[in-house]
Amino acid sequence: MDLLPPNHARSNMTFIALTNIFLIVLFIFTMLLVRWRNRKLKQAYLARLLKQPETFEWLSRNLSDNDAEDIQAIRTHFGLPLQESKQLINIFSSQNPGKR
Repeated sequence: MDLLPPNHARSNMTFIALTNIFLIVLFIFTMLLVRWRNRKLKQAYLARLLKQPETFEWLSRNLSDNDAEDIQAIRTHFGLPLQESKQLINIFSSQNPGKR
């Protein structure tokens, strides 16, 4: 007694398995592409903020020595995510060592 399905059923199962693998790879690629694009957009927004003198004026007036409060204030005011808020603080601190 043969326990394997007939050849046409095996070829259909192979086709379905390959299709599923292709769809999974396509999904992963799409998610990575979207993530990369969003990261580039956030970095571009941060670069535009750094070119504006009003940004540094606001930072010099509103930053304290408490990193958690500073990050929260930047996130609230500029709408930046956590990583970009930290980057903004680091850039400001490196350009203005006595201000913070």
